[in-house]
Amino acid sequence: MYSTMVCTSHFILSMLTKIINLTGWTKETVLKLLLWLLSIIFIWLFPKLLFLIYMGNEGFFSYDFFEHGQFGLRVFFSASELMLVASSLAMFGIVLPIVQKQSTGEADWFLFVMFGLMNVLFLSILTVTAISSKNDEWFSVLTIIAVAFFICLHISFLMWKSPSKQIRSFLALILVVFSLSTVVSTQFATALKLGLRYFGVGGGITVTIQDREGKLSPPAKGELVLLSPEYAYIRVNSERKITVFPLSAALFMTVEKENQPSTEQNLTRQSRGTP
Repeated sequence: MYSTMVCTSHFILSMLTKIINLTGWTKETVLKLLLWLLSIIFIWLFPKLLFLIYMGNEGFFSYDFFEHGQFGLRVFFSASELMLVASSLAMFGIVLPIVQKQSTGEADWFLFVMFGLMNVLFLSILTVTAISSKNDEWFSVLTIIAVAFFICLHISFLMWKSPSKQIRSFLALILVVFSLSTVVSTQFATALKLGLRYFGVGGGITVTIQDREGKLSPPAKGELVLLSPEYAYIRVNSERKITVFPLSAALFMTVEKENQPSTEQNLTRQSRGTP
């Protein structure tokens, strides 16, 4: 283990030296760019971690989810990354001008006021939503808020702090995310469940399933756990076990979204681009 760490550190140092020699940039500039890149990759991978936690909590694993439909998944994860960063700024963007003031002695007061008003409004809406939520979903909201705070804090460090402090901030972000995913994995899973439910591709939304030839009679009813590129993972008739329906069977599924009219989907045609 120790020899592996030594080899890795030597490799990183040699790569840094090569980049510095090729570009003529300072070591500080190269480290900052590397940390920005690693941070973007880590936040991009965060939704994958959520899906792994969600599958573990629900008691199944979807191989095809990660192996097929890669273009759709890349688009989904990229959009999730943008939404996560935007949500973090909407909740704690005021951290940026505060860290700027603390690091440089100057602050952008326009950003301070703008983020302050936005953060108060957004957090107020989240508080009302969390209080009125059912099944202790407010705890999941608090978990995501905690992650959003550390993401925003790390972004401010990337912008205003020295590379040494940026490295510590990045390591702290990784530690917080993995610690929370271990300690409060159920809350992470519930947070993703809310997102899947909103987009109508899982999270326990009520569905009715019927095959094209009418062999499934009467139609099966259940809760859609996840709609992957090749399968529909469903709890039929409130059973604990999950029944896997291959989409190649030309199934039809009626999705009953909350507070919205039911919509009928042809799983074979529409699920290929589903994350």
